[in-house]
Amino acid sequence: MSFDGAMAVALLAAGAVAGAAIERYRNARRERPLPLSETPRAWARVVRESIGLSYSLVGGVAAVCAFAVLLLPALSGTGAPDEGAQVSGRVLGAKLSLPDVQVLRRTLGRAFRVKGVSFRIFTLAPAQAGLGLHRPAGRGMTWLRIGVDVRNLAHARFRPSAVAYRLKDERGRSYSPDVSGGTGPASLGRNGMLDRGELYRARLSFRVSRSAGRVKLVFEPLPDGSLQVEVPLGP
Repeated sequence: MSFDGAMAVALLAAGAVAGAAIERYRNARRERPLPLSETPRAWARVVRESIGLSYSLVGGVAAVCAFAVLLLPALSGTGAPDEGAQVSGRVLGAKLSLPDVQVLRRTLGRAFRVKGVSFRIFTLAPAQAGLGLHRPAGRGMTWLRIGVDVRNLAHARFRPSAVAYRLKDERGRSYSPDVSGGTGPASLGRNGMLDRGELYRARLSFRVSRSAGRVKLVFEPLPDGSLQVEVPLGP
């Protein structure tokens, strides 16, 4: 405990003892309870005769100072910060930190390689989509059809279905495929994997808002999500 704190406690204790002494003295002088109208005058007389007005004033000032020493730091919030709370906050922040994600931007229609896998993104006309979509997209919406050619170049096996594709517009809204399909080798039908050198052709159809503006295809080709590929679909 600091010196100021010890002084405050001592002053509070002295005030309590003084109050108890005054009450004991008053009860000893009177055999019957005082009427309510006489109580203030009796207190003033007891203080004046037993303690003295000057000492009472000093005691009151000391009690006010003691309360100020105890309460003002807590009310103002200027006390020393809790070191334990700071350490816990740093540890919690470290646990919630997100991994760094590298963004790779590529051009529509051009093939590119990512860790032994080749991708080529291109747009499709409605007749080329091959998904039998003839119904309207809905009010304020339009269909956007995307083709993705995926070729396993260097891996013993690669699972193309593990890659999730989505569209993002200028406002940051995301669109998942409403309809998806594709064609590939026989091994893909048996175990969902592409052997080395094999090709998978994905066909994706999205319903996009007509106010979307510029749109880009976004996906993470690596299982750990440390790389994000962005391919703008327009100029």
